[in-house]
Parts: sequence; structure tokens; C-alpha cells
Amino acid sequence: MAMLAKQSWRLLTEVNTLVSAVKKSRYYPQTELIDAELGNNPSYVWREIFASLEILKIGVRRRIGNGESTLVWRDPWLPDILSGYIRIVTYDQLQNIKECLPINAALYGRYVEVEPTCSWCHSAAETGVHIMFLCDFAHTLWRAEGLYALLHCNEYENPKMVFDRVFNQGSKEQYLEVSMLCWSLWHERNMWVWERANGSIFGVRNTTTCLLRDWTKALLGN
Repeated sequence: MAMLAKQSWRLLTEVNTLVSAVKKSRYYPQTELIDAELGNNPSYVWREIFASLEILKIGVRRRIGNGESTLVWRDPWLPDILSGYIRIVTYDQLQNIKECLPINAALYGRYVEVEPTCSWCHSAAETGVHIMFLCDFAHTLWRAEGLYALLHCNEYENPKMVFDRVFNQGSKEQYLEVSMLCWSLWHERNMWVWERANGSIFGVRNTTTCLLRDWTKALLGN
């Protein structure tokens, strides 16, 4: 079984070899070896390799690198001798949830006694896309940052649709800036709702600048 696990390790790490390419196209074309399933009518060789994967999973750890191909909730990436997985229960129902922010329109739809209108302008329903992109306060911010044309959103959309568009059409720097600005906007909105603290475009931009600076330092390990 240890010898078979070595073969599995080669398939996992030497992905450009002919053997790896053939096995992947036949047995796990849409996923990686570590997530492969036995499938229907498996060959004797594949059945044995599949059985050895349990041994491989015990000790294998994913190297994060740039993190783009790592699912931190599912992949073994922590340097733990016993288990490399995050030991927290996750719920599949929360993986793709939309409109999860406690905005007024969402709360009103769940029979919470709040006004559904925007906490800032009071002229439209406070949906995710409105509070983040279309409200007068947010609209002024995006124009000041030169990002309004990239966002180009409408009331019928949700924030995920806007983020997908930014990710596909904008640069990496723009996507990061939009993300940080949205977080800062949400923080500013909550400060007004709960503490009646008057916010400003300058305050949002200053918070975003600090966040981007700290993010860059974290990436560089400083």
C-alpha cells in the first residue's frame, strides 16, 4: 500500500507526465487527484491507486503559494501533524448565500421592525447594491475614485454580479480597491446607524488607504 501511495504522490505532483495526463482524463477530469472518486467500472490499477489515497491524505499538505487554487475550508494546508484541516464545522447552505448583509430591505423582508429604506438617503430601498454603489454617498465616492464607469451597476443587480464584472473587466489593483472601499462603506454605514457618527467621503477613502497599506505589508511579510 505504501508503494501504491508513492505512485499516487507522483500522479499528484508530476502533473505534466503522460501517465498523469492519461489518468486524469480517464478518472478525474474535472477535479484533482486528491478529490477523485472511484467511479463506475474502474480498472484494477485505478482501484488500487484509489485505495492508497487514504494513506496519502493523512500526511499530504498543500503549499499555499498565491492561494488561488487552495480552498482553505476543504484542503489540508495547516502544518499540523495530526490534521491539516480547519477544525470548524461549515454549512453547505452558507457557501453561496446572497444578500446576507443585515441591510434594511433584507431585515424588513424577514419581518424585523425596521424601515426598508436606505439609512443614508431614505429615497430607495436599502439593498446591497444600493448601499454599496447607488446611494448618493456611495455614488459620489465611486466617481471621486474614478471607478464608476467600471462598476456600472443597476438596482436589479446584487453585489456579487457587480464584483464579478469588476473581476472580469478590471485590473487586480482595481478589484482590490473596490473590495476595500466596499468594506469601508459598510463600516461607515454601521457607524451612522448604531452611533450616529457623521461620515465623509474623505473618511472612507482614508480607511481604505490604511487597509490597502496593511494588506500590502501582510503580503510582503512585513
